[in-house]
Amino acid sequence: MTTILLADHHSLFRAGMVKLIESIGGFRIVGDVETAEAAIEFATEYTPDILLIEISIPSLFGFEALRRIKRLQVGTRVVALTQCVDQPMPLRALRAGFDGYLGKNVSAEEFAKALYKVIELGLPGEREREMALKALTAKGPLAGLPKPIAEIMPEQFQDDRGR
Repeated sequence: MTTILLADHHSLFRAGMVKLIESIGGFRIVGDVETAEAAIEFATEYTPDILLIEISIPSLFGFEALRRIKRLQVGTRVVALTQCVDQPMPLRALRAGFDGYLGKNVSAEEFAKALYKVIELGLPGEREREMALKALTAKGPLAGLPKPIAEIMPEQFQDDRGR
């Protein structure tokens, strides 16, 4: 069973996400925290498979939490979960080293599909992330994008014309 740590400063959102994730087979919430510091501490001690973290979480922010978790090399894959879905944020998040990026504007069904894709395809490693960055800055949002990123988060990389 895939373990998930949820980090978001909105308690009502966390409560809803816990219920949603618990209703999806194959996943188990092992913690939900409201600060980046708590996410780092929890990830270090319990090493969940996936950390879903709000980029704009107060105090350290998601980017700093990501940097610290990656530096500690605990093996937790860090996925940005955010309401900011417009460019350049997805590109900035991948450049920073997030393993994935998912907008809070997705439906429950889309969210479940994304979690299953993470398990099925795995999250992109450094090489795939580098390819994604090149693709995003080259011809078009999905051109040449590695399959895991394109399938997990296609809507995050569409331009304002829907391509």
